Amino acid sequence: PKRLKAIADFRINVSRKQQAHPEFIINLLDTPYSKIWAVAVQGFGRYGEFGPPRASSLHMVNWRLDWSCFLWGPIVLAGAIWAGFRGRTQYREGLPPTAWAILAQAIVALTVVTIYIPLAWNRYYLALQAGSSLLAAAAVVAGIDSFARKSFDPWKIASIGVFSTLLVSYAFYWHARDWNVSSRLMLTYAVVDRGTIRLDGLEDHTGDKAVFERHYYLDKSPGFSFLAIPVYSLVKSALRLPPHPLGRKGEGFTHWPADYWVTLGTSGLLTAFIGVLLLRISRELGCGPRISALVALAYGLATPAYAYATLSVGHQASTFALLWTFSLLWIRPNPFRCGLAGFLASFAVVIEPQVAPLAGILGIYLIVQWAGKRVDLASVAAFALGAIGPLAAWLSYNNAAFGGPLEMGYFHHADPRFASVHSADHPLGLRSPNWSLAKELLWGRRRGLLIFAPIAAFAPFGWLALLWKRFWAAAAVSFASCAAMFLVNLSYPEWTGGWSTGPRLLTPMLPFALIAVAGLLAAAPRIFTVAVGLAAGYGAYLMLLCQGVGARISQDFPDPLNQVVLPLWRGAPLPPRALWPGGRFDRNLVNWTFTDWVSTLPADRQWLQFAPLIAFQTLMFAFILLKARARSTVDRPEE
Repeated sequence: PKRLKAIADFRINVSRKQQAHPEFIINLLDTPYSKIWAVAVQGFGRYGEFGPPRASSLHMVNWRLDWSCFLWGPIVLAGAIWAGFRGRTQYREGLPPTAWAILAQAIVALTVVTIYIPLAWNRYYLALQAGSSLLAAAAVVAGIDSFARKSFDPWKIASIGVFSTLLVSYAFYWHARDWNVSSRLMLTYAVVDRGTIRLDGLEDHTGDKAVFERHYYLDKSPGFSFLAIPVYSLVKSALRLPPHPLGRKGEGFTHWPADYWVTLGTSGLLTAFIGVLLLRISRELGCGPRISALVALAYGLATPAYAYATLSVGHQASTFALLWTFSLLWIRPNPFRCGLAGFLASFAVVIEPQVAPLAGILGIYLIVQWAGKRVDLASVAAFALGAIGPLAAWLSYNNAAFGGPLEMGYFHHADPRFASVHSADHPLGLRSPNWSLAKELLWGRRRGLLIFAPIAAFAPFGWLALLWKRFWAAAAVSFASCAAMFLVNLSYPEWTGGWSTGPRLLTPMLPFALIAVAGLLAAAPRIFTVAVGLAAGYGAYLMLLCQGVGARISQDFPDPLNQVVLPLWRGAPLPPRALWPGGRFDRNLVNWTFTDWVSTLPADRQWLQFAPLIAFQTLMFAFILLKARARSTVDRPEE
């Protein structure tokens, strides 16, 4: 009875404190599950990755302080697993099982803290840190040792080199918003900051918007905004970013801090993964690690994909989903891989509906494989089931926003210019193909594919090489995908893509064209490698020029390279309406960090701010060439 009375008195005091201080949280935990949760969060996260922060012990869980438990906890767990195996090895070899001793100390400390200490205050969990630190150190050292033993594998070097080079290159830039970028970001910010899909209060930040029943919504498919939600949530919590302001266009329109991290965590990260996928596909086609790396880097740095990897538009996310779908269906397909492929193909369409023909081509490829008995009916069914989830999410969004699952933002454009292109009769704005635009899209100076991605000129030779080597599926999917996207662009009235770099609407076909180039390099004499390398180098030079000035040039300039890009790099006066939103060079890590130094440079010397990036890319490329020397022995035709 005395103990019960003491507990009752304690709870009365707690209740009074809660009334006086609403942020106060009961630290006498009534269930073991809540105590385990508190230990897991505070014992492995509250102290942060850089030591103990200033915190209130009244808060049992504070994600601004405790998010690092998702980093520290798995490392400690990996160390515990390692200690178990290492202790067994020591015992069998007749050595003192010190690994078991460390593990035992950590387990005892965890048990005592969890069971016998009733308070959820972080200072009582300091006893966990000694054993946890030893286990974490063991896991890190074991991981480094394992990596060091295998670090000379040329394919691993090529993969890590490609991924690192591309991601760092994309992280260098922080481009200003335009309408196309801002419209997608506004939906992400509205969902995370305010829990709504309406853009009310954010509509002034973009001209690309839909109006329905006097409320503002995204006028595009919501796939990219959905993809960005977890990225923004994590970044906002980790960096303590403020919510996006409402109704203040000037404050957030050009360079809002969250834009940089969301773009890097979506378009940038996925484009780097596209490079790794291309490297793997090139290996299957018979290329060695260095040639495969050349193909991957050429895609990521020498085509317009470089520009869109630094912008929050859906091109790179949908392209990643489609290329991964092909990889899953082409390399050792099984029901699980086909189910994942169906999800990815469907999600690509939810991100950008205009890539639906590519998703259809990949679905037909799977049917052909089933007819040829390379996959079973379960794989086809898994593909169809995987495709249901993203489409269902899209239809649910349409129903919540516009009152019907088949209604889309394209039907409710607020801007009359866009409403004249997109409507319920023409959801994607497509018309009959205008074949007179073929020349402009191929080698026209405004948006010509071969001007802005000269390496694509080798794709036709690559298709012939793939057929000669009997890679029938790779040749068919590569050619059909390129032809489909080219036809879509010919059928779109706004074929220039507005403010963009190169043929923006052809971007999803670029990795499929590079598959053909990889097939050419695997089968052709070395002279073709030299030619492809020169074309890639020239393309990388052009993309660097376009990236430096903002990655988007108005469609009003018939020759953007000579009328806008090159004059700006040479220090000439800024042409009217040349850039969005203006300025000779858009923001990057150098001119943002060393603003005073860059501002003192003469106009014709400000290109020096890109020297660190060029040096990094050159060193990484040289490292890959020197270390990834082995050649692949893969040279087998498809069944």
